[in-house]
Amino acid sequence: MIMDAMPSTRTTCSQILVQFLVNYPLESKRIKQHLNFLLKNSGFKSESGRIAVLETLKLVIERFPLEVLDNFAELLFFSFALRLANDRSAEVKKTTFEVLKKLLQRTERWPQMLSNVLSIHAKTLEQPEDEEEEVNFEKRDLLQKTQCHLLSLFV
Repeated sequence: MIMDAMPSTRTTCSQILVQFLVNYPLESKRIKQHLNFLLKNSGFKSESGRIAVLETLKLVIERFPLEVLDNFAELLFFSFALRLANDRSAEVKKTTFEVLKKLLQRTERWPQMLSNVLSIHAKTLEQPEDEEEEVNFEKRDLLQKTQCHLLSLFV
């Protein structure tokens, strides 16, 4: 990933990468490798780096042909959901939420994603609370908050 401090350099490199992904004939396996690389880098240690990767992924979502995007929609959706749940930066969470909204606006697979989120949410609500383990309560609370954020995208 490009780690230049200048936003203009990062933006240019991002646009070139997306142009390559969209226009160069790549097999599905190779596209998935590139997407996984970007998704892995969305956990970059600096906030600006994470935001830059998310902006690149937003460009991918905007420019991929729909049939290609639909093939990777669930991978992207659940990766972004994890980012939304686990990132401590409010700015990264805001950007992630915007990217998720863009994904749901473009993909035709959103009904399956909604069904998966509802299914996971129902299972979480059914689990009995374990009063002895504070850590589990915190994780469950975070999971439920994230699920509510995700559900709000579908409204």
